[in-house]
Amino acid sequence: MVSFLNYISVKFQKTNVTTAMVYFFSLRDAFFLLFFTVEISISGTAEVQTLYAPLNESVTIEWKIKEQETQHEKEWTWTKTVGGTSITLAKIDDQGKDKYPFAQQFKGRLKMHPNGSLTISGLLYIDSGRYQQAMILIEKEQQSHFLDLIIIKKITKIKISPISNSTSNNICNLTLRCIAEDGSNVTYLWRVPKNNPSFYSGANLHVNVPVTDEGTLISCKASNPINSKMNQFNTTEICGLPNNGNSDIWDMIRLIVGGCICLFAFTGIIICETCI
Repeated sequence: MVSFLNYISVKFQKTNVTTAMVYFFSLRDAFFLLFFTVEISISGTAEVQTLYAPLNESVTIEWKIKEQETQHEKEWTWTKTVGGTSITLAKIDDQGKDKYPFAQQFKGRLKMHPNGSLTISGLLYIDSGRYQQAMILIEKEQQSHFLDLIIIKKITKIKISPISNSTSNNICNLTLRCIAEDGSNVTYLWRVPKNNPSFYSGANLHVNVPVTDEGTLISCKASNPINSKMNQFNTTEICGLPNNGNSDIWDMIRLIVGGCICLFAFTGIIICETCI
């Protein structure tokens, strides 16, 4: 009986220890989860927007920070790479006067407007980077907004070229290539009417289409974040016209007529030589 009671006591103690350990690890995991969730939410408060702009043109970056009664000045800085050295581009003091500190790369191409917006003209690839707008308050506090500017080239012309084709039983199997002759960050979208599916992505298109008198008008759209261009290609250029079953007969007729003409011509030559 005593042994049984000792067994029950030990079992109960082990159970309590196990339960306590389970509670401990559960609380620990809950603490770490809460800690990292708070850390992520705090680090994610500074949102960074992305803006694409065309090479050699102008862009105006809007001022996003709300006006404050205690504001002292507005300021724009630029960093080529995240974490790199920042350069002050322009600022407006509490008197509304705009200033453009030394920034040789942007010399003569910046304009900061009274509302804080910044215009950059004659955009270059090297103008890409992180732009920070900051409102400095009288109490030396600062509110900031970040934006990543990416300079890319516009698409001005695209070309569709056939790569391969074959025709059998009035079905044309063809491969086309769509290429933007200029532009950057380009994506391609094809449309083939009366086909399932009708839309295809990628620079190359491989598809089967019926051979008809009017052909199939295939279109390609090249796009990037700032503009797009479209071009079309008619399959009659490489797939030809449909075979309606009469072509063999006409080929035979042409062959017979051609043979007769050659025979008459040869006979005429012989007769003429005989007469001479």
